[in-house]
Amino acid sequence: MEIEMFFKNKIYKFLRERDFEKAKNLLQREIEEDPENPNLYQLLGDIYLETGEEEKALENYKKSLKISKDKKEEIELLPIFLKIKKIEGENLSVNVPICDISLKYGLKEEFKNVFINYFKGLLNSRKKEEGIKFIESLFKEESIKNEFLFYFLSNFGEGEENLKKAISEYEKKGDKENVINLKRFFGGGVDIQKLKDIIKIEGIEERKLEPEGTLELAELLDNIGSKEEALNEYLSSIYGFCVERNDFEKCKEIITKMKNLGIPDERIEKVEEFIENPPTVKTEINYDEIFSSLQKRLDEIVQEDIENLKRIGAIFSSSLLHNESIRIFESILKKNISIDKFIEYYLYSLYETGEYEKIIEIEALDLAREDILKYFKAISYEKLGDINSALEILSGIYEKNPDFMDIEERLRKIKGEEVIMVPEEEVIEEAVEEVEVIQEISQESPKEERKGFNERIIIIY
Repeated sequence: MEIEMFFKNKIYKFLRERDFEKAKNLLQREIEEDPENPNLYQLLGDIYLETGEEEKALENYKKSLKISKDKKEEIELLPIFLKIKKIEGENLSVNVPICDISLKYGLKEEFKNVFINYFKGLLNSRKKEEGIKFIESLFKEESIKNEFLFYFLSNFGEGEENLKKAISEYEKKGDKENVINLKRFFGGGVDIQKLKDIIKIEGIEERKLEPEGTLELAELLDNIGSKEEALNEYLSSIYGFCVERNDFEKCKEIITKMKNLGIPDERIEKVEEFIENPPTVKTEINYDEIFSSLQKRLDEIVQEDIENLKRIGAIFSSSLLHNESIRIFESILKKNISIDKFIEYYLYSLYETGEYEKIIEIEALDLAREDILKYFKAISYEKLGDINSALEILSGIYEKNPDFMDIEERLRKIKGEEVIMVPEEEVIEEAVEEVEVIQEISQESPKEERKGFNERIIIIY
């Protein structure tokens, strides 16, 4: 179990104690023994970041990233990019891969948060070229790429060509919904007043029936022979399809139905003229509407994958990104989805951020995961000063599984049994010599005097 390492490995113990120098010394020794382990460089980067040595932190994060690209799955690179971003700030080299990985693995909120924050930042700083590169690097489909280029460039008074291309691509795919959505922004709006003047139906803009419903009513009236009423409803549906749907192809179909009525009405010819060459009025772009459309499309583009969300929660936890891990797991729990298989990572991150009360309040899990919850409750009680509760729980686990986590050592410490801590490498030899001396005295001493020496424990950190 990986979590066990965080409590048994001496490096993590020193990190918890904020003794970064000792942690760094041990870690550098491990790197000498295993120079191709990306996790070690990432952890060393964390230590340098804690001590304010950002250049050294960045150097180690980039070493970790370089090795990880050959050894790890892409989703496991995400925490490294996030750590690099904390130092370098917002830029293409981190935001493109973060968004790309999040998009690929269905991490919807991660993708949206990074995309929107960077998008807004580029607009506020007026970095047009960087914004274009960001969108072109991220989206491969021409339709989506041009759609988002329009959303971005419209803020610079540009992007109409991208809008035309996006509409054309969606029309080829038969994606009517996106065609209708984007045509709202195209070159201004249809001259609605002129259309109302042609149709001459009082209160037409106040009608509440959807254009599809109005068309159905017109066809019904047409079928029962109420030609005059059918004509007015056909005209009303044209108004609806123009104003609400921006669907001129549908309007052309309706004009054919009106002609088939055989009623001499000048409005039919004038409406046909209008639909063939719709006069437009130039309108100011509504940026709130554009941004709303952008957010809606991001929701549609990224398909959330809950299992990958659980995985990244665990990856964040083991990468010491505890706040990010908690946010991920709690977003899953809010959806009433179980995280039992990853519960130890959630508990570990809660523990490392001092959320002891929250750990204690968590309800019992299935029996297979019960001990891990009990363990974290016990060490939370210990932190809160409730030693009796901690001892009771830890003793119960120890009886069943004495090798569980660091439980034996923790029990000895809580009970106050003598422990000699020798953290530095340079004094390890002295500790070993002390052991040898103790053993020698023990052998030479009478039996009754040897008892104390035999029970003495030396733990070398």
